[in-house]
Amino acid sequence: MTDTSKELQVRKYLRENPGFFVDNEEVLTELKIPHQEKGTISLIEKQLEISKKKEREAKEKIRKFFENAKENAAIFKKSQRFLKEAILGDSQNRFFESLHSATHTHLQCEYSLIILGRDELQISSSIQVRNKNSLSKYSLELFKSTSPILGSLSKKQRQELFLQKSEKAKSFAVVPIRDSRGEIALFNLGHEDPEFFSERKETFFLEFLADMFSILIPKNLKT
Repeated sequence: MTDTSKELQVRKYLRENPGFFVDNEEVLTELKIPHQEKGTISLIEKQLEISKKKEREAKEKIRKFFENAKENAAIFKKSQRFLKEAILGDSQNRFFESLHSATHTHLQCEYSLIILGRDELQISSSIQVRNKNSLSKYSLELFKSTSPILGSLSKKQRQELFLQKSEKAKSFAVVPIRDSRGEIALFNLGHEDPEFFSERKETFFLEFLADMFSILIPKNLKT
């Protein structure tokens, strides 16, 4: 009989007889388990070690949960102030001016807004309307994304997405804006903090901005 088949038999027996160690307590003290630091330890010591490890992991998860909740609340407050200022613009010029000041003041981000349209137009140093035919395959793929993309960008990608130089920015968010009819724009953000737009971060507040912009951008381009 092979070692593998013996191991399977032992596992099967212990699963079918959960009271084995209760009826044979002396076995617990005799069992020794290899340990990287302590040489060999008893089964009870191993169980205590596993229990302590799980407790540490649970505490760390709870700590991160509250840390993320606090961080998300702060970001959401910033996005609320940001949107309030942007919405106050009641004409095309005022809307895009408000967008510019709100992005810098409340999000502390560099940004660009690339809007899809038939006729190309430079609205400001960071905002322009672009025809699909003039965009690269990389940019067109970003427009198709159904959720914000967070993380770092290569120098080439930064040059393509940001109309102004973004040398200070270390983390980035690319936010596709769309409605039921299709793609509308890309809202690109860059922050000096490498962790601000980390891939591990939640994106709900960026998704909320995308929903609002899907209404505000078409509305203000027509005025």
